[in-house]
Amino acid sequence: MNILRLIWRWRWQWASSSLCLLLATSAQAAPTAEHAFAQGAFDVARRLTAETIESGAHDQRELARLYELLARAHAALGDHVAARRAFTQLLALRPEFRLAREEPAQTRSPYLEARGFWSTQASGLAAVVSVSADRTAALVSVSDPAGMAARVRLRVRRAQGETYQGESFVEFVRPPADGLLLPLQALRSARVLEYSLALLDEHGNRLWQRGSDQQPDALPVQTRVPVARDAATDRASPYTAPRPLPHPRPYYVGSAVAFSAGAAAIAAAGLAHARREKLAQRWNRGTCDGSGNTRGAICADERRQVSRFQLAAGVLYGVGASALVTGVLVLVLAPSKDMLHAPVARSVRCDGGPGLLGLGCTVGF
Repeated sequence: MNILRLIWRWRWQWASSSLCLLLATSAQAAPTAEHAFAQGAFDVARRLTAETIESGAHDQRELARLYELLARAHAALGDHVAARRAFTQLLALRPEFRLAREEPAQTRSPYLEARGFWSTQASGLAAVVSVSADRTAALVSVSDPAGMAARVRLRVRRAQGETYQGESFVEFVRPPADGLLLPLQALRSARVLEYSLALLDEHGNRLWQRGSDQQPDALPVQTRVPVARDAATDRASPYTAPRPLPHPRPYYVGSAVAFSAGAAAIAAAGLAHARREKLAQRWNRGTCDGSGNTRGAICADERRQVSRFQLAAGVLYGVGASALVTGVLVLVLAPSKDMLHAPVARSVRCDGGPGLLGLGCTVGF
């Protein structure tokens, strides 16, 4: 009887101890994906990793670790296509990930193909939010080259510093698209918005996120710059500030270059003219170096050179004269230093006119 009473008294302690022992034994019997992969059970590791991803509620860092394990398991099982897809998803979550060179070829090959895919993309997995020009909608642009995102979630409210303490977030959940417009009429009076933006996969995992409910990001609302108004007529004032005059230094430099080019051209023309005169004297005197029985045959080379030097001298004289005239005009049109500080700038206008140059200029004050 005493033994039966003792058993009845301690029955609940024995039952709880047995239950704890049973749960511990079951936990040891259910291996983790990492343990299964380390033991070479690649098919079990792949199944457990896929189930963990499908359970959802994982953030970007956790997903990157899971996709790395999934890619390695696919590669170890010889599924090249699935391994490449998993490596592509891994690099979308962790662009800085690098696989060691010591890894086997069946693992490095799909990894390198995934890197090749991302090397051709202009941007990675990301999203940007802005406010429309009329401040009635939020504009969300999504970049998802790998096609991982199933939903875009935006939570937004007016900034807490704008006397809206305790205001709850307004949430938008939409399929990803380029240029999502989400209405924000209720927040139109805000100067600054607080928001969190996330890209979710089909299982609810957060592939990418900016801001949170505890630490939201700030989004300034662009306001239009007021237009200056004329108080008398209540119309936009037509007055605009005068454009500043250019500095005279470039004019002086251009004029000096034109004068130098003109002087050089005239000097070269003088040399060509002198050479032409010497050749013409040899032609007239018949003291040429050619061979033949007539002056035309003996002086044929001198005659050709006379024509060439005469043409060159004429062209160089024309170029020199044009350069000198250009230098004079640039110097005349150059603004003076006093004009830079004058309250009203004068204007110089040149049009066709009488005279040798056919040019007439007027100066207005």
